[in-house]
Amino acid sequence: MSSRSSATHEFTGAGPALVVHESGDPRGPDVVLLHGAQDLPVSFDPVLASLSAWHVWRPELRGHGTSEHPGSYTLAQFVADLHVLIER
Repeated sequence: MSSRSSATHEFTGAGPALVVHESGDPRGPDVVLLHGAQDLPVSFDPVLASLSAWHVWRPELRGHGTSEHPGSYTLAQFVADLHVLIER
């Protein structure tokens, strides 16, 4: 990957299939940006240029965007999904 790459990946969270957007410098420190309850990762687009030295991960949380909409959205489930992402 180049130092200014951008990619979208699908992964299995703690149950549903989820989408995560990866950008920035893969050699830089990792940072995960989380959108709000009624938002999407694209809300971070205006700040991505200032984070180009970072390895940025922007997940589409369960029930949002193109991630699966399983119908169950507890805080514990969101945390479990993020745990899967961070471990990978």
